[in-house]
Amino acid sequence: LSERLVLELRAAGMENYSSHVPAAIAKTKLANERTFLAWVRTSLKMFALGYAIAFAHTYFFPAETWMDRIIAVWFQMTGLAFFAYGVIRYNRMKEWIRSTQVDITCRNDDLPMKQA
Repeated sequence: LSERLVLELRAAGMENYSSHVPAAIAKTKLANERTFLAWVRTSLKMFALGYAIAFAHTYFFPAETWMDRIIAVWFQMTGLAFFAYGVIRYNRMKEWIRSTQVDITCRNDDLPMKQA
């Protein structure tokens, strides 16, 4: 739990806040990082596939055709575009998470209790 959030909670008179809120914030940050890594992984695979097509065609078939080059460059450019989109999306979500005001209105004593 960040020191800033604790100070904000104490200033709002919420010493007895729900411990689920910091966990939810941490889960959201981790989910954002996982999504970014998925975009990076996908972009690397696309770029590597384009490189493999270009290399395999040059190595196994010395006579070049324009179609193979176009396909290889398309995969490489798509990989770079995926990477750029992943970086932009990650930074936007990170800023949104940071700037979103967390409305902590649920105190531990307000939580619904199971009746036995």
